[in-house]
Amino acid sequence: MDESVDPRIRDAALPFLQGRTSVLDFRGDFHAAVQAITKDRPLRGLEIDLFDVLGEWEATIVERRPDVVDRMRRIARDAAASQHEVEP
Repeated sequence: MDESVDPRIRDAALPFLQGRTSVLDFRGDFHAAVQAITKDRPLRGLEIDLFDVLGEWEATIVERRPDVVDRMRRIARDAAASQHEVEP
């Protein structure tokens, strides 16, 4: 499976991981990146995982959100660390 992540996803994840933005801000930045990416290709790998965990966060009751946010941070950390192959 291709674990490379579009740089726009990494750009959205880094401020969230550094504590400079909230989950709400990350969600907005992530969805803006997704809109741009999906004009050219479908999401893949960790991009889908982040999409899914953000959807889970939206649907989760407040008491369970900390666990979902922890999982979101782990996925975002993996996404931020991924290497993107430059496509011609």
